Amino acid sequence: MDNDFLEVISSIYKLRDDYVLLKSIEDIKYEEAIKKYRKYIRMVCDFLDNLNLKNDIDYSIVLSLLIDNGIFSVKRKFKKLSINEETGETELPEIEIFSHLGTNIVLGEGNCRHYSTFHDDVMKRLEKDSKKFFCTAYREAGYEPQKSNHIANTIKHDGKLYIIDTFNDAYLYSFIDNIKARQVCNEDVTMLSYKPQGEIICGGGDIDSILRQLSENEKSVNMPCISFEEYYSQYSDLVDMLILQKEKVIRFYDSTMDTKKEIEKGIILELK
Repeated sequence: MDNDFLEVISSIYKLRDDYVLLKSIEDIKYEEAIKKYRKYIRMVCDFLDNLNLKNDIDYSIVLSLLIDNGIFSVKRKFKKLSINEETGETELPEIEIFSHLGTNIVLGEGNCRHYSTFHDDVMKRLEKDSKKFFCTAYREAGYEPQKSNHIANTIKHDGKLYIIDTFNDAYLYSFIDNIKARQVCNEDVTMLSYKPQGEIICGGGDIDSILRQLSENEKSVNMPCISFEEYYSQYSDLVDMLILQKEKVIRFYDSTMDTKKEIEKGIILELK
């Protein structure tokens, strides 16, 4: 077996061990804040269930819209951190708990890993068939980076596996093979390419789980795909629904403020 390959595998598992250690430390350090965060996720799930959403695409779109509009944030606004075009580096939040990255949605700033983790926490609580999707994102006509630079989420709709990017306006992707997915749209197309290293390091994945994921991706390739027109209509209907139910949304925001503040306080106190 090639020594370079063995070295790569060894470094991946070393990073995984480091992540597990960091997670165990943070779980103790931020124990109270994490308890409040889990309580808050239950509140979010109850609220979403009361909106009469029809399917997992609906849930994902609404989550993306409400994060963007600061409804889950203690500050009532959300700062979306992205890649700095000059340096090529991803902006980082001032505060971050790696073991529970979704808490950044409550704190009011974050990037794709915080969006995808919050989505994952909510969908798992709702017992939806969804997980994080570690990948590279690039333009179809452009250069594909070798290293993972993005995290989105997989969801199921009519039995077909899709990827939804809650960080980028809930863009929807359909698999074209067992690795790559193409954006469902009529414009400049973005591609996502599966990079399982992140899943091994941060998601507890192993070779068997990756093979299962690849098989699941491949099964979805030839299944009927939702059209861009249908998806856009669904997205527009949900925007209209949230506008019509604005008072209900604001009541949820206000009624959960104490819990959000407790999460913020529990994190900040431990940082001092």
